[in-house]
Amino acid sequence: MNSAAMGRNLDTSLRRLVSFDPPAFCTAVLSVLGSERDPVRRRIYDKVADYPEFWLELLRPNRFDRAHLLEVCRYLLRIDNRLDVRLAHLTAGREEPGSEPDPETVLRVLDVVDALSPGNRLILLLNHLTTHSDRRIASKATLVVGRRLRNPDWVARHLDSDDGRVRANTLEGLWGTRSPAARDSLFTSLRDKNNRVVGNALIGLHELGEPGVNEFVKQMIHDARPPFRWTAAWVMGRIGAEEFIECLEQALQDKDPQVQRAAGRALEAILQHGCAAANAETSTP
Repeated sequence: MNSAAMGRNLDTSLRRLVSFDPPAFCTAVLSVLGSERDPVRRRIYDKVADYPEFWLELLRPNRFDRAHLLEVCRYLLRIDNRLDVRLAHLTAGREEPGSEPDPETVLRVLDVVDALSPGNRLILLLNHLTTHSDRRIASKATLVVGRRLRNPDWVARHLDSDDGRVRANTLEGLWGTRSPAARDSLFTSLRDKNNRVVGNALIGLHELGEPGVNEFVKQMIHDARPPFRWTAAWVMGRIGAEEFIECLEQALQDKDPQVQRAAGRALEAILQHGCAAANAETSTP
């Protein structure tokens, strides 16, 4: 049998297996890919990578937890340096027109590509998802694209969204951006009605070294609105300044249980940071 005929037979066998039992197909493929070496591994990968069923099964939430999924995808990335593009194409059902994956799969794709693809080549593939009807997808896509785009006009449009999660993730995408436009967006968002938006604006301004952030947070933890109080505690834990300890100890007595829990976690983070710094100092020759 010539190589072309063997290839056709293999394609037929793969198609039969993936149609009959996608979970078993995915398991078998991963096992074979992990045991073979190049160039055999690459040939096998090229055969199965065109099956959307393989990727959808790989991304199924109850197959792998997040850490394991990222580990598998990092391994596949060594075989295929355009893995992020392949996954991004899945989000809009481009592999099979009219059959967009379920929302949980889209969210997993966005999480994976955000972790594995630092460049900007996915912007055009994912930007349309920032206006998705599922607000979880819209907000996650906004974060992924915003981290890579950082265009002032794009930021302004998304900060006008009526979804607080989209506005919050837009600001998170600006963390570490040292530009007048980013700074203005962060300062303006301190007046937002959503607690997450204000919290992300404060973290962004802290990273820019803006004075007055700590005092703003100290006032915020006494806000009449519980979500703003627990967000203030979260910000304090992220910043990690010991000057927050007294405020957080008081917040442990807050009438809202969520504020109490946030204050406890923040205190633990600050104390752990202090212990780590002290240990580092004593170990320095």
